[in-house]
Amino acid sequence: MSNEKPSCHICDTPSNRLRKCDTCLHPCCTCCIEKHKTDKICHLITEHVNNVSNVCKHHNGRVYTGYCLKCSQQTCERCKDFHADHLTSIMTLQLAMEPIQVRLRNCKTALSKKKTDTVKLIHSSTEEIKKLRIMRKEIEEGGMKWERLILDIKDEFWNRFPAIFQS
Repeated sequence: MSNEKPSCHICDTPSNRLRKCDTCLHPCCTCCIEKHKTDKICHLITEHVNNVSNVCKHHNGRVYTGYCLKCSQQTCERCKDFHADHLTSIMTLQLAMEPIQVRLRNCKTALSKKKTDTVKLIHSSTEEIKKLRIMRKEIEEGGMKWERLILDIKDEFWNRFPAIFQS
């Protein structure tokens, strides 16, 4: 019996907490399940990967033999004529999924880094706010000390030189 965790269909991350998509029934990790719906990935999977008939809708039932990465469409031999300006983008579906999975992993890594950076920034900002509050309190306390000192000096002048202040 294998101890290997199943992998997410989208990002290929191993996880014991995969959920099946209601539409295409592929297992996805918690991170990908929401993006799965919003980025229309589910639609692509349902239309292209789960296409049981694998028959071209445009060319009288010809069998799909490739996938155009540029257009995100399956292609048969005759469809290739419509993709002549970018034939290098046409490949087998299996080959087409590899760069998509790499891009998704890279996006996941970049998102994770942004999340970490954001948490650090928030923590740093929180620390700066605490320092500023302490500094503000010190300034207010210092201001009160100066006000008391000025009042004490004023009172001392009043007491020492009452004639100057009486008119």
